[in-house]
Amino acid sequence: MPALLQTRVLGAMKASAYLGVPLGSLLGGVLAQGVGLTWACVGAGAVMLLATITPLVFPVWRQLDRPSAAPGAARLGPEAA
Repeated sequence: MPALLQTRVLGAMKASAYLGVPLGSLLGGVLAQGVGLTWACVGAGAVMLLATITPLVFPVWRQLDRPSAAPGAARLGPEAA
């Protein structure tokens, strides 16, 4: 992502996350009315557990913190010689 667009993208991500707060509360109330409070809480817990386990299941998440070599950077190691 170009550096000039990072602030816009992060702003859009935060705005969509903040939009989820009132919508989630509304959906939670409707769900609790429909299936009961216990099952609504079990469902919310299952969704949170799924979101927590996702990085363990998909290996691409583990590679996000790895720094990539800058273009034109010198290669170090046995193959550099």
